[in-house]
Amino acid sequence: MNPNISDFAMASIFCANRNEAITNRVVGTYEG
Repeated sequence: MNPNISDFAMASIFCANRNEAITNRVVGTYEG
């Protein structure tokens, strides 16, 4: 079973965007 390269890329981008959003929210909370 070979995972599709585009599927992997989409998943990576999605996870990266999600992590960035979470990080921004946490940083914003600490900054007040």
